[in-house]
Amino acid sequence: MFENIKNHLKSDGLVIFSVSKCSDKPNGVELHVTQKDEEWWKDKIESFGFNFVGENHKNSFYYCLENRVRGRMSKCHFWSTVKLKV
Repeated sequence: MFENIKNHLKSDGLVIFSVSKCSDKPNGVELHVTQKDEEWWKDKIESFGFNFVGENHKNSFYYCLENRVRGRMSKCHFWSTVKLKV
């Protein structure tokens, strides 16, 4: 997935990741197969050549938090905005 994003992202493009660290099994089917902590995800995302941008970036993930259309925030969620390393 990360390689596909890198191959199609413009050089100045941003990616907003939303990850759940907790189990969710509606009808007995696990929706979140990779349940890892925030540090694991950050290391994984950086290993594919992405840098994290600060929360004050003009296009940060706070836009999504303010304009979300589904779900709720909890201790299970991890949101972050990244861009390609230059």
